[in-house]
Amino acid sequence: MRRHISLMHALILLALALPYFINLGTSSIWDASEAFYAETPREMIATGDYLAPRFNFEPRVQKPPLTYWIIAASYKLFGVREFAVRLPGALAGLGVMLFSYGIARMLYGPRPALMAAAMTATTARIFILARRLPIDIFLLFFLAGTLFFLIRGIRLKRTSAWLSAYAFAALGFMVKGPVAAIIPAAALLLWAW
Repeated sequence: MRRHISLMHALILLALALPYFINLGTSSIWDASEAFYAETPREMIATGDYLAPRFNFEPRVQKPPLTYWIIAASYKLFGVREFAVRLPGALAGLGVMLFSYGIARMLYGPRPALMAAAMTATTARIFILARRLPIDIFLLFFLAGTLFFLIRGIRLKRTSAWLSAYAFAALGFMVKGPVAAIIPAAALLLWAW
């Protein structure tokens, strides 16, 4: 019976994830924000300079570099095209859904976990972020991962969970800056209080 439920959950999660990956490369890049995150990694590859982000070959230091590095790695794997820009965001959207599932499962059980995953996957804003604006979906992914591992660390009292929470917060910092550490720290302090 338990195996049947796990298989059913896996199939439902797969069905929820599919729309995130359909036609990723068919529409052109038209949004100005998406253009920044498409062109800057292309210029990193062209110049061979992965430490100093540039847009139109002028310094672009407003954001930390992890998003650019992720897109650049995707370019290396799939070529410089729309699909390569959008695939990492779709994978991050899938990760947000799975972290939502995992958090709800730890706290409430399998049925609420499936409901949490379905609500996350069908939220229009998350879907749009996963297909258009990589920096915001990456931040959400790293925040969800931080929360997942914080809860896991509190419940299981395992050092590895705490280290994973810190790693996710650090990666979020490398995507968006201090907000990625401030939000989980504030939530943890509020919970501890």
